[in-house]
Amino acid sequence: MIAKEKIEELLSSYLTDKQDVFLVEVKTTPDNRIKVFLDSLTSLSIEECMNTSRWLESQLDREVEDFELQVSSAGIGNPFKVEKQYQKAIGKQVEVAVKDGRKLHGKLTAYGDNTLTLEVAKKVVVKGKKKKQEVQELEEIPTSEINTTKEVITF
Repeated sequence: MIAKEKIEELLSSYLTDKQDVFLVEVKTTPDNRIKVFLDSLTSLSIEECMNTSRWLESQLDREVEDFELQVSSAGIGNPFKVEKQYQKAIGKQVEVAVKDGRKLHGKLTAYGDNTLTLEVAKKVVVKGKKKKQEVQELEEIPTSEINTTKEVITF
């Protein structure tokens, strides 16, 4: 079996030359199926995935161990795995599943120092108004309290 750590080590050396492309996750199975998920701070092209796949394949020896290799984008709608995905999503709409069972929707305004800051819309009673008014509030969530965070596509 090809070790996940070996693939991660190979890719980290390859991706150091790539300014905005980064590794999100590597999955391996006992029957040598390797899945590599990449992302980019700008946009990840199919050509970049193909080039990475070809390079990685050239670093592995099929004569020693046969394998199946897939290199793809981490994909929209999948939970964030690495810090760079949070940085990329600043200013965008996200859904945060918190360990206490809440699901918060809002704009990610900051990420760092083990805290995620989310701008959420809340309905509150405003003095002198009959109906609740929607206001934007910042909510800071410690990263230790987050189960998952996903980018939300709005139309």
